[in-house]
Amino acid sequence: ELQGWTAFRGGLDVTGGTTGTHSVYRRFECSGESVEIMYHVGPLLPFYEKDAQQLERKRHVGNDVVNVVFVEGDAPMPTGLITSHFTYVFVCVRREPDGRFRVGVCAKEGVRPFGPPLPDPPLFDAGQPFADWLAAKLVNAERASMYARTFATKMSRTRTALLGHLVGEYRNKK
Repeated sequence: ELQGWTAFRGGLDVTGGTTGTHSVYRRFECSGESVEIMYHVGPLLPFYEKDAQQLERKRHVGNDVVNVVFVEGDAPMPTGLITSHFTYVFVCVRREPDGRFRVGVCAKEGVRPFGPPLPDPPLFDAGQPFADWLAAKLVNAERASMYARTFATKMSRTRTALLGHLVGEYRNKK
């Protein structure tokens, strides 16, 4: 439940309910570091019939560096239909008829390889080992994306603008 949530919130509204009432949170250890993930779950974000573009959903999911897409049925993942200037990695998960999960990963050009590696075949039994593997894959995907030239350039511009803003504020206080 988001109302009153006190841990990492991932930009979600925890007081006014504008980003829904629930989400999915995960805290785990990755390479000796405590990591928190607040998932932006599309179906849990509010749907506004009068908003044809669903801007509130796009504001969160469209600005995530890594997206997990759960694919239903036998159709291939339509990655060409999902466009974002900010998403660098898609992790696609499909439940197989035998109950296992099939995983596929695709990344934009320039994202360096990241672990943990996909097994061959890329099938996982449901349970904690799969949840841990997936969380580590998502964290490493985001970290690897930060080294992509286009992402690094965006980050550099943002840092420069923030630093300029801070310098301007400091000058005005003197």
